[in-house]
Amino acid sequence: MFYLEPLNISDKLFGLEKYFRDFIRLYNEKRFPKVLLISGNKGLGKHTLISHFLSYFYNPSSYDLKNLMINDRSKFFDKYINYTFSNVIYINSQSKSSAGVDFPEQKFWGQSNTYQHNAT
Repeated sequence: MFYLEPLNISDKLFGLEKYFRDFIRLYNEKRFPKVLLISGNKGLGKHTLISHFLSYFYNPSSYDLKNLMINDRSKFFDKYINYTFSNVIYINSQSKSSAGVDFPEQKFWGQSNTYQHNAT
């Protein structure tokens, strides 16, 4: 077992405003995808972007949309940074567990109905 330090997230969103506003627009239009893969080089702000969106999603009244800032005193954010928010699955590079996605009665690329990623 390993100990996780509380998440260190910038409370102000820099440089990814367009993506964040696109996420909000898609969510408000009820077109947000069920599965979203965000990839890129380390340090681009992928985790910060998702943290801001989750803060907006779970507690929109405490998120500052004008300044794109997380309210670091909100109950959601406190639980989120301390890994205790039950609706979020935390997977990191130290995790030895695997994550899987089950697809309905459909086969992709001639493979089975389950995609699995091992975090190693």
